[in-house]
Amino acid sequence: MPKRLRFACYHFYLDPSNGASITAREILLALAKRGWEVSTFCGCGLDFQKSTDILQLLANQNITPERKIDNQGSVPFSLVNFQDDGLTSVVFLPRENQSIPSHEAGTAYLQLLHESIQQTKPDILVTYGGYWMGGHLLKLSHDAGLKNVMLLQNFAYDDATYFQEIDLTIVPSQFASDYYAEKLGITSTPIPPMMDWNVIQCESDEASKKYVTFVNPDPNKGVYVFAQIAKQLWERRPDIPLLVVEGRCGADWLVRTGVDLRGVKNMSLMANTPDPRDFYRVSKLVLVPSLFMESFGRMAAEAMINGIPVIGSNRGALPEVIGDAGLTLEIPAQYTPESRTVPMSEEVEPWVQAIIKLWDDAEFYETHRQKSLTRTECWQPNRIAEQYDACLSKLLG
Repeated sequence: MPKRLRFACYHFYLDPSNGASITAREILLALAKRGWEVSTFCGCGLDFQKSTDILQLLANQNITPERKIDNQGSVPFSLVNFQDDGLTSVVFLPRENQSIPSHEAGTAYLQLLHESIQQTKPDILVTYGGYWMGGHLLKLSHDAGLKNVMLLQNFAYDDATYFQEIDLTIVPSQFASDYYAEKLGITSTPIPPMMDWNVIQCESDEASKKYVTFVNPDPNKGVYVFAQIAKQLWERRPDIPLLVVEGRCGADWLVRTGVDLRGVKNMSLMANTPDPRDFYRVSKLVLVPSLFMESFGRMAAEAMINGIPVIGSNRGALPEVIGDAGLTLEIPAQYTPESRTVPMSEEVEPWVQAIIKLWDDAEFYETHRQKSLTRTECWQPNRIAEQYDACLSKLLG
């Protein structure tokens, strides 16, 4: 019999604006290709700041629902069934359509999940949290005899009792494993995120690589830092073009920083795209000035897979990911996602100098491009898929 895995989370696993959902989907697809019987049962949680229609998200990825079941009871909802490249999936859509579910909608979701587990009897349940319902979901699964696996992608957990219902915790970096061992005393297994190189790698010539790129203008990702970098670069090197790619946050955050960028003519904007190759093929450098602790640093890794040198902050696991393939620079500790403060010009000077050095010095650039390609060999999809397969198979004994 095939090993059966159910992914369950109120957050929708096809959310293209959320790194945890992207990582989870690629793990699930890799396991399905290795013979696992994989299904998903998700809610309608999304990270987009603006309201987004999940049926439209499916259409954007060329997924056509097989059927839609409507229920008009005390909690009106629809169940949408579809196939996703080897995954049998269901998404719960209550009429309220809120990313964070009400008690009534969350309870309905858990009841439907329970009924689904009783019918299909999977061996393992995989999740990555789930708002206020996470603990209930894990207990429901354990009571049904499943092994629980947590894909712990962030540093938001501060209660060790939450992990009592978890049989295996997988984190994306050694940094994250060490952090939770010290903070909560829990043991975790570090495995890098599964990344599908087929949707990351792109062909491009030197003439096409014309931008210094910053993705997702969000306070967590360092939009306040970037705004000052952009201002300083425009004043000194207006010939170096910048590209801002919208993610879960839009370009309006550049205005909200308070930095006057109206006269900056070397900056272009790209709308949120489900295909990262749209911006990687035109990027010569990628900036990752994150202000919060990155548990891995997927953006940095994806850029390096394309041979694009990265200039990143020294927050969280970014130094572990970038290594000597790119440049990791300090951002003073007082600048946090909550501070909403623009650094002084002298505080971003090392960033401006690093951009100029990589832009002007062809030999320096090529050295880091080659180091990036070499470093990414450890993230080859087959190698990572084997680690996940072995780890989960061992859990089943």
